[in-house]
Amino acid sequence: MARDIRIALVGFGNVGRRFAQNLQGPYARVLRAHGLRARVTGIATAHHGIAVDPGGVALGRALRAVAKGQSLARLHRGRPLGEVRAFVARVPADVLMEVTPRDPRAGR
Repeated sequence: MARDIRIALVGFGNVGRRFAQNLQGPYARVLRAHGLRARVTGIATAHHGIAVDPGGVALGRALRAVAKGQSLARLHRGRPLGEVRAFVARVPADVLMEVTPRDPRAGR
């Protein structure tokens, strides 16, 4: 039986989205080979809002929503979270990955 690793993402730009795509493909295969399964339980973005789901955020739906410029709010389960600080404090995760730009004003 695979052991779950709960992952939360702060940032869902190019790097965060590519990581999520790889979690559905090559990364998932490697993890499975080691008896692990990754489950993204939260995503927090500056432009698309916050989604938390203890059972796992539907990554395909999240990727499609962001590609269309839509909010992630419809994927959120539970009490609303207004800001990233609340997200970090309450997201059910074993690993928190921060994949935001170093300089948010310049996007670098």
